[in-house]
Amino acid sequence: MQILTESERRYDLDWLRVLAFGLLIFYHTGMIYVSWGFHIKSQETSNFLEIIMLAMNRWRLSLLFLISGSGVYFALIRRTNGAFAMERVKRLFFPLLFGMLVIVPPQIYFEKLQQGATFSYLDFYPSVFEFVPYPQGSFSWHHLWFIAYILVYSLLSIPIFNYFRSEKGKKNIEKLAKFMGAKPIRVYLFLIGGFTISLILQPYFPTTHNLTSDWANLIGSWYAFLLGYLFASNPKFTEIFEKQRFTSLFWAVLCYTLLIFFRETGILKLYFDDGIRGFIYRIIDNGLGGCAIFAILGFAKKHLNFNSPFLKEANKAVYPFYILHQTVIIWIGYYVLQTNMGIWQGLFLICVLTFIVCLCIYWFLIKPFALTCFLFGIKKSSN
Repeated sequence: MQILTESERRYDLDWLRVLAFGLLIFYHTGMIYVSWGFHIKSQETSNFLEIIMLAMNRWRLSLLFLISGSGVYFALIRRTNGAFAMERVKRLFFPLLFGMLVIVPPQIYFEKLQQGATFSYLDFYPSVFEFVPYPQGSFSWHHLWFIAYILVYSLLSIPIFNYFRSEKGKKNIEKLAKFMGAKPIRVYLFLIGGFTISLILQPYFPTTHNLTSDWANLIGSWYAFLLGYLFASNPKFTEIFEKQRFTSLFWAVLCYTLLIFFRETGILKLYFDDGIRGFIYRIIDNGLGGCAIFAILGFAKKHLNFNSPFLKEANKAVYPFYILHQTVIIWIGYYVLQTNMGIWQGLFLICVLTFIVCLCIYWFLIKPFALTCFLFGIKKSSN
């Protein structure tokens, strides 16, 4: 079993993990104030905010899955398959179970309050243990679906990881990296996989996050997860992303511009039927998502591959923040929506208060205690 040295640490991925999860506070707060469905809603919405959020929602989750796949590569350097599987169960299954029983129920409660319910939380909470799936019942993983999917991917992908780690696998990865590196533009061939999955499955399997009938999202996110492992396993891929960062950024901006133009003008409806429009949007969506991720990876490698005391603490705190953040947003947002506060003032206030509340819970209630560290999937600090 190999030990990961300090020089092999990918600090750019650590920074991206912190920043990407940090964006979720803004994004999920924004969901209150746009026309898309969410657990609590403002009567007043902002199309401009939707346009801002559209710049993120084509790549934010894929980036998180890709970073998680990269993390698996480094985890397996230090662990056997059995130790890795046990570590995944400890860090993912138990926080997921705790989250479904303790963290998520308040989200459902405040949603029901906004819908007109008048019962107390003590009256509501026993309904969780009826184990009737949401929305008919009160049992759900809500935003923690991401943890469930990472757990499934990690365990089911062990045979694939074994191949990647074999001598044959390493040679084939090296050949692929050299092929891409010979003409860096070839890296965009990786977009074909995501586009194909979306084209074949998305029309029949809309996103549900329920694992059982969520095939387009399930397979597409798994693809991003495996790419994360692949890219971390050979430094030549990172070099390509760094060289192509401005090109990737250009194509991402172009795709985003087209997406907003077609969305705001509705011009495609004048000339194309639903099938052709869907095909065009999938090309743009996958172009925006993939090129944005490649640009982010390239710029991060160029500018964020350094360590700091803040990064060490933030990298540990980000997982509890993720588990907590949506519940805190909905709790605070429910009361903010009862005021006369405008969209942007409410958005700012909820974001700031959510960060402060999550930080206080992490610092005073999670970090100091072994039990809460276990329930939130982190190691207790020795100091």
